[in-house]
Amino acid sequence: MKRQFILILLLLLPVMLYAQKEGQALIDSLLKEVSVAKNDTIKIKLGSRITYEYAYNDLEVGIKYGLQVLELARQVKYSAGLENLYGALGANYLQKSDYPKGLEYFLLCLKLGEERGDKKDIELRAYNISSAYFNINDFAKALEYSEQSLKIAKELKDTMMIASNLSNMGAVYSVEKKADKALEYLFNALKLLDQQKDKQFTATTLQHISATYIGMKDYEHGLEYADKALKIYMEIGDTSGMSLSFQNIGIGYLNMATDSSNKDSYEQGGIYSNQYLQKSIEYLEKSRELFKTLQSLGNLSDVDSNG
Repeated sequence: MKRQFILILLLLLPVMLYAQKEGQALIDSLLKEVSVAKNDTIKIKLGSRITYEYAYNDLEVGIKYGLQVLELARQVKYSAGLENLYGALGANYLQKSDYPKGLEYFLLCLKLGEERGDKKDIELRAYNISSAYFNINDFAKALEYSEQSLKIAKELKDTMMIASNLSNMGAVYSVEKKADKALEYLFNALKLLDQQKDKQFTATTLQHISATYIGMKDYEHGLEYADKALKIYMEIGDTSGMSLSFQNIGIGYLNMATDSSNKDSYEQGGIYSNQYLQKSIEYLEKSRELFKTLQSLGNLSDVDSNG
């Protein structure tokens, strides 16, 4: 399962017309627009957005549809359309956990953005590439592309992307067991995210902080931040995020129960150890049930892991 990074995709198609729709309703609306469009450029712009939306609804259909639109974009040599389709297909493959294929399309996407010299575009593409590398455990490359994106974000004074990259880099350092550095980046990200009021990114960053503390055997803070993340995920209805939070809390309690250095677990004849173990089972079961729900809905790839 992939770790929790949030994918950001830049599309050149204006989205305000579709602001009240989402999911399959949005896809159906866009498909109607395609059916009456006479201009290939418009068809490709719409097709890019449809392909991206399929990344969160039906991956197999999204990939098949995106490749068809990609062929049209190549035929008419529509560079901006190719760039967006590479990004949208990369999103579908990343959601499918086919990271090599996702990277292939993201790198093609970045190349076209660099040829256009569009800093905002490069900033976003590099961020997504970093996420893909993180999921295949190539942490050096993940940091390289996050640093590229972060540098541009600072030039553009793009607070949201500065925070996003700091969060991702903190997650990399956490996995590399560089806890102090991880927490420095993650808390800097959290400060900026508080200003942005972005609940999804905030919850993800809280989740990374939780995992870092649990890795440090600071279970109290690990559980505290996992609970904060869980509350946000519940508020915004993010089932995969809730599953991950339950998983982190369960792992935290499991470690508390089995960690011989945790005095609470072994005092009073192991009473605390048994209590922690029961809580671990409770939360891991909640995570498993949500995982099964996502699996039945075809969203299995949306469930993430921090470790």
